[in-house]
Amino acid sequence: GPFETINRWRMMPECAEFVGPRRTKHTMVAYKDAVYVFGGDKGKSMLNDLLRFDVKEKSWGRAVTNGTPPAPRYHHSAVVHGSSMYIFGGFSGNIHSNSNLTNRNDLWEYKFTMGQWQ
Repeated sequence: GPFETINRWRMMPECAEFVGPRRTKHTMVAYKDAVYVFGGDKGKSMLNDLLRFDVKEKSWGRAVTNGTPPAPRYHHSAVVHGSSMYIFGGFSGNIHSNSNLTNRNDLWEYKFTMGQWQ
């Protein structure tokens, strides 16, 4: 009928390498009209960058960040509460040496309205 819901996948633009490297074991959260990707594993090292995908404009960019970001990490968790994103835990250190990996227990706040790490 005319009111049927059609569920289908639609591919979004890929994130260009100059914006942010390919990655795994990152987190992704949504806030207002954008989704944010933090950290992860790029194969040779860990990341602590923050990427932003504008859902309306369908475009990638680097999020505005002020302050000191969390240490590069992967296998962490992230959640949005109010107008902040919280990053918790994960692993940091030498990606090629299990003996040099540090299991983190730290909590970081990123304020979307100010682009500020706390």
